Amino acid sequence: MRTSLFKTGLLAVLAILLSVQLSGCSFQLRGSDGEFANAQLQLISLRAEPDADSGIKSGIAELLPKTIDLQSVQTVVPLTNASNEQMAQEVFLVLSSTQKQNKRTAISVVGETTAEFIRWVQPYQVLNLKGEVLFSDEAFAYRDRQMDPQGLMAANQELYEINQQMATEIAEQIVRRIQFMATPR
Repeated sequence: MRTSLFKTGLLAVLAILLSVQLSGCSFQLRGSDGEFANAQLQLISLRAEPDADSGIKSGIAELLPKTIDLQSVQTVVPLTNASNEQMAQEVFLVLSSTQKQNKRTAISVVGETTAEFIRWVQPYQVLNLKGEVLFSDEAFAYRDRQMDPQGLMAANQELYEINQQMATEIAEQIVRRIQFMATPR
């Protein structure tokens, strides 16, 4: 009886110590402090194809630190005589068409879709002021979802939320990559 009470008390003390240590732990997520590797970057000119997902564009705007201005542009006009200082302050982000695929992975006895695999790919490029490609990459997100053919309203709401999550995930990948890019040439 006495040892079991001792063990219970010891476990309670250990649990309290562990929770105090974890709550005092002040780790930071990548990008949470808003500092970029290229601290001189002040402006990103965003050019997006008409069929690039709007959720990705708004996600990028929300994730960028407030010190960086994001402007939408229709065309990229390179400045051939840009100085190194100007090139460190501004880059062009070009979003190509968002590629969205939904693939049926399961069907019911009556032929209705009961599961699908959703895949989004967002190709993009970052250019310096002279129009030179600093890097090209693709951001992507995948989801697998189960659907009840009888609950169409719930399935539509779930799909809406999945689309928002995927757009945010892709925007995070793009911003992280820009955040850690090298100072432009």
